[in-house]
Amino acid sequence: MKKLVVKAPYQMEFEEAPIPEIETDTQALVKVKAVGICGSDIKIYHGKNTFATYPRVLGHEAVGEVVRTGSGVTRLKPGDRVVLEPIVFCGKCYACRHQRGNVCRHLQIRGINIDGGYQEYIVAEEEKLHVFPASIGWREAVMMEPYTLGAQVAARSGVQPDDVVFISGLGPAGQVVLDTFFTLGVKKIIVSDMIAKRLELARELGAITINAREEDVEARLKELTDGEGPNVTIDCAGLPQTFEQALRVTSQAGVVVPMGYTDTPASVPTVLIGRKELNVVGSRLESHKFPGVIADFEKHLPQIRRLISHTYPFSRAQEAMEMAQSGRDDLGKVVIMLEDEQ
Repeated sequence: MKKLVVKAPYQMEFEEAPIPEIETDTQALVKVKAVGICGSDIKIYHGKNTFATYPRVLGHEAVGEVVRTGSGVTRLKPGDRVVLEPIVFCGKCYACRHQRGNVCRHLQIRGINIDGGYQEYIVAEEEKLHVFPASIGWREAVMMEPYTLGAQVAARSGVQPDDVVFISGLGPAGQVVLDTFFTLGVKKIIVSDMIAKRLELARELGAITINAREEDVEARLKELTDGEGPNVTIDCAGLPQTFEQALRVTSQAGVVVPMGYTDTPASVPTVLIGRKELNVVGSRLESHKFPGVIADFEKHLPQIRRLISHTYPFSRAQEAMEMAQSGRDDLGKVVIMLEDEQ
């Protein structure tokens, strides 16, 4: 089989490798059909992800078809369409004992510190493979893993339908959070970004938009919330200044979720948190969110088809990576197809 390996920052090449073998009776062999390119993949390619090790096969947004199963597998059969849950946790540490394996002390993530889906076949434990219906195409199914992140953010924020929500940054992650919150019944969502195409997509869903390139975001938020500020703020931009802004604009007793991350310190006077008694909560990956996301996934297909802007065959994966990091105004989600859509 072929696999695409990042040998070191900015060094990525195809290699020939044996098809992996099932090693335990609870594993399955999966033929990978499609994989998405995430911002974390780009950071690894650039050498800017401190958790990554090299050489590495990227790709944690992978879907495929079950080829063979171990003798102890009871839930899967050959031909099943599955999405890969990319996290591997110990099950014993404090986080795992509290059903939060997504922040396990010994967490491993496919495509970051163990090999992911940029390869034609992959072996995984049955419990890490979730079946989805044949009515969902491979290309769109790649978005299941990102939508579990949206579901995690919703759970961590405790958002309610009557909350006023502000989402800062409308890359693929921000668009997923927006779609997720609207599906949960949130009535008023305000978003900001600098790219007109992204704002247009958000308006199509029903969001109130702020062009951060042309408008004063904080002043506009005050106008739109009668001076109170949003009750729930999701920082998907992940910059020090957007996190600082999130603390300033959020209402008393509100919630701030920094979904985007940076190693660059933010300047945060604690009075911003204490005076308003803000809840500042982290959100990483997902915890037990795949079943719910798969059950509701077809509701999101119209938006997902708008979000996916570019598709490449596996042979042009390097070109796909270049596109994903291009910053073009028309850039949405980039998907690599390892086999033609069926």
